[in-house]
Amino acid sequence: MTDSCSYYCLVHNVALSPVNTRLVYGVQHMKNTDQDLLLDVRGLEPPEPLERVLDALAMLEPGQRVRMLIDRQPHPLYGILDKNNFQYQVDTLPDYRYEILIWHKN
Repeated sequence: MTDSCSYYCLVHNVALSPVNTRLVYGVQHMKNTDQDLLLDVRGLEPPEPLERVLDALAMLEPGQRVRMLIDRQPHPLYGILDKNNFQYQVDTLPDYRYEILIWHKN
Protein backbone atom coordinates (compact mmCIF):
# COMPACT_ATOMS: atom_id res chain seq x y z
CA MET A 1 0.00 0.00 0.00
CA THR A 2 1.46 3.36 -0.99
CA ASP A 3 1.69 6.33 1.39
CA SER A 4 -0.88 8.29 -0.61
CA CYS A 5 -3.19 5.30 -0.55
CA SER A 6 -2.73 4.90 3.21
CA TYR A 7 -3.64 8.54 3.70
CA TYR A 8 -6.61 8.23 1.34
CA CYS A 9 -7.86 5.13 3.15
CA LEU A 10 -7.64 6.77 6.58
CA VAL A 11 -9.33 9.99 5.52
CA HIS A 12 -12.13 8.31 3.57
CA ASN A 13 -12.59 5.14 5.68
CA VAL A 14 -11.71 3.00 2.67
CA ALA A 15 -10.06 -0.39 2.97
CA LEU A 16 -7.99 -1.90 0.18
CA SER A 17 -8.38 -5.62 -0.24
CA PRO A 18 -6.70 -7.87 -2.79
CA VAL A 19 -9.60 -10.33 -2.70
CA ASN A 20 -12.89 -8.86 -1.52
CA THR A 21 -14.27 -6.11 -3.74
CA ARG A 22 -17.84 -6.01 -2.42
CA LEU A 23 -19.47 -3.57 -0.04
CA VAL A 24 -19.37 -5.02 3.48
CA TYR A 25 -21.18 -3.25 6.33
CA GLY A 26 -20.69 0.19 4.81
CA VAL A 27 -16.94 -0.13 4.29
CA GLN A 28 -15.89 0.32 0.69
CA HIS A 29 -13.45 -2.30 -0.55
CA MET A 30 -11.29 -1.55 -3.56
CA LYS A 31 -9.12 -3.95 -5.47
CA ASN A 32 -5.88 -2.63 -6.93
CA THR A 33 -4.86 -4.62 -10.00
CA ASP A 34 -1.92 -3.88 -12.31
CA GLN A 35 -3.63 -1.03 -14.12
CA ASP A 36 -7.06 -0.79 -12.50
CA LEU A 37 -8.59 0.34 -9.23
CA LEU A 38 -11.83 -1.61 -8.80
CA LEU A 39 -14.45 0.56 -7.11
CA ASP A 40 -17.62 -1.30 -6.17
CA VAL A 41 -20.37 1.18 -5.29
CA ARG A 42 -23.32 -1.12 -5.89
CA GLY A 43 -25.97 -0.72 -3.23
CA LEU A 44 -24.93 2.80 -2.21
CA GLU A 45 -27.44 5.64 -2.42
CA PRO A 46 -26.67 8.87 -4.29
CA PRO A 47 -24.59 10.95 -3.96
CA GLU A 48 -22.14 8.50 -2.34
CA PRO A 49 -21.17 6.64 -5.56
CA LEU A 50 -20.30 9.95 -7.23
CA GLU A 51 -18.33 11.13 -4.21
CA ARG A 52 -16.37 7.88 -4.02
CA VAL A 53 -15.48 7.78 -7.72
CA LEU A 54 -14.34 11.42 -7.64
CA ASP A 55 -12.13 10.62 -4.63
CA ALA A 56 -10.70 7.61 -6.49
CA LEU A 57 -10.05 9.73 -9.60
CA ALA A 58 -8.17 12.27 -7.49
CA MET A 59 -5.61 9.57 -6.58
CA LEU A 60 -5.45 8.02 -10.06
CA GLU A 61 -1.91 7.78 -11.41
CA PRO A 62 -0.96 8.10 -15.10
CA GLY A 63 -1.64 4.83 -16.91
CA GLN A 64 -3.98 3.63 -14.19
CA ARG A 65 -7.76 3.24 -14.59
CA VAL A 66 -10.79 3.12 -12.32
CA ARG A 67 -13.20 0.25 -12.97
CA MET A 68 -16.46 1.22 -11.26
CA LEU A 69 -19.32 -1.22 -10.63
CA ILE A 70 -22.65 0.54 -10.07
CA ASP A 71 -26.41 -0.19 -9.99
CA ARG A 72 -27.48 2.69 -12.24
CA GLN A 73 -26.17 4.98 -14.96
CA PRO A 74 -24.36 7.85 -13.19
CA HIS A 75 -25.34 10.51 -15.74
CA PRO A 76 -23.94 13.50 -13.75
CA LEU A 77 -20.54 11.75 -13.68
CA TYR A 78 -20.23 11.73 -17.48
CA GLY A 79 -20.27 15.53 -17.74
CA ILE A 80 -17.72 15.81 -14.94
CA LEU A 81 -15.43 13.35 -16.71
CA ASP A 82 -15.73 15.18 -20.04
CA LYS A 83 -14.88 18.52 -18.42
CA ASN A 84 -11.90 17.13 -16.51
CA ASN A 85 -9.92 15.37 -19.23
CA PHE A 86 -11.07 11.80 -18.58
CA GLN A 87 -12.24 9.16 -21.03
CA TYR A 88 -14.67 6.41 -20.13
CA GLN A 89 -16.33 3.28 -21.45
CA VAL A 90 -19.68 2.00 -20.16
CA ASP A 91 -20.71 -1.66 -20.34
CA THR A 92 -24.04 -3.11 -19.24
CA LEU A 93 -23.56 -6.30 -17.24
CA PRO A 94 -25.88 -9.33 -17.55
CA ASP A 95 -27.53 -8.45 -14.22
CA TYR A 96 -28.48 -4.99 -15.60
CA ARG A 97 -25.82 -3.24 -13.60
CA TYR A 98 -23.04 -1.16 -15.10
CA GLU A 99 -19.27 -1.35 -15.32
CA ILE A 100 -17.60 1.96 -16.10
CA LEU A 101 -13.92 2.09 -17.01
CA ILE A 102 -12.36 5.56 -16.52
CA TRP A 103 -8.87 6.78 -17.42
CA HIS A 104 -6.95 10.01 -18.09
CA LYS A 105 -6.96 11.26 -21.66
CA ASN A 106 -3.46 11.17 -23.20
